[in-house]
Amino acid sequence: MNDNFIVIAVVLILLILGYLMGREFFFYLKERKSKLPKGTEEKKTPLENVAFKKESKNQGDNVLPAKSPDTSNDLLELKTKAEERIQKLELENKKLYDELYALKNNLEWQERKIGQLNQQLEREKNKPITVADDEQKKQRIEIRELKHKNDELQTKLANTEEILHKLQEKNDDFNIIFALYERLRNRRKINELQFQEFIKAKNIFRLFHVTERANLGTIKKYGLLSWHFIEEQRLFTPEYVTDRTSKELDYRYNLQDYVRLSFTENIPMMHVKLREGVAKDLVVLYIDKVVMLWQDTLFCDRNATANDAKFGEAFDDLTNIRFNIVLGKTPYYELSEVDKAYYQAEVMVKTHIPRKYILNLESPKDFKR
Repeated sequence: MNDNFIVIAVVLILLILGYLMGREFFFYLKERKSKLPKGTEEKKTPLENVAFKKESKNQGDNVLPAKSPDTSNDLLELKTKAEERIQKLELENKKLYDELYALKNNLEWQERKIGQLNQQLEREKNKPITVADDEQKKQRIEIRELKHKNDELQTKLANTEEILHKLQEKNDDFNIIFALYERLRNRRKINELQFQEFIKAKNIFRLFHVTERANLGTIKKYGLLSWHFIEEQRLFTPEYVTDRTSKELDYRYNLQDYVRLSFTENIPMMHVKLREGVAKDLVVLYIDKVVMLWQDTLFCDRNATANDAKFGEAFDDLTNIRFNIVLGKTPYYELSEVDKAYYQAEVMVKTHIPRKYILNLESPKDFKR
């Protein structure tokens, strides 16, 4: 089928070329005749020349043919044009033949490709489906599904472990705080009423604790804790206002597990810490006076680390405090050196002050220089 198509195409091309060449030759003769000078005739064939001679003889010997003009240049030009035209047609013919050859090759390639695909399709149709292949396919699907489920379970397990770890941390914190609350339960001063009357008589409405603002986050979580308890339990690392010397003195007098409170918020030692750069950004926390009624709470007539300080948990230890100086109207800087020591009287609460006893925890007051 492909060979017949090529033969027909070649015959058509040759007919077209023959027609074009005949047409060009006709135009060539016509153009030559039009360019001959008027009154002249074309060159005759031998038979035409014989007839012409006889006719001329009959008309008389005195009749001479007209002289033909020189047309050699015109003939050369026409010949050149004809050759150029023929060359152009040959190039067009070659181009058409090349295109025809390319189309033939492409058609053969497409037919081979279709044949290959048909053969492959037939092989797939005739291939038997075995039970083993079907079972393997099912197993592969089940394995993929199991692997996907396993990945999901692994992710859930990791998330659960993370949540469990966080809950365990919270549970540890809860256990610590619960143990501290248990220590405070039902542990009041034996003569509680006597303490209450004295506190009321002295117009003591609240106590004060000064700390770094950076500690507020942990205070809101745990309440106020002694520095010794924090380090012993390794709960966190607070911003300390006290230095190493103060801790050593606490150990000397066995006061390391107490939270220090004052009767005034204008604590002289804190002003010194600010000037020395030891303290940075201090706040004042208001503490409920009920902590004074707890059994282990101590009262000291001056700074507890002073050599001649007197402290204890009894009612007499509370009454030994010089309230006329601590709560008096005379400013600290106007007091004598002896009285300045009494101005720093302290209340010391064992280990822990829960959050509910911190009255201004949500809006602590700035400590003024």
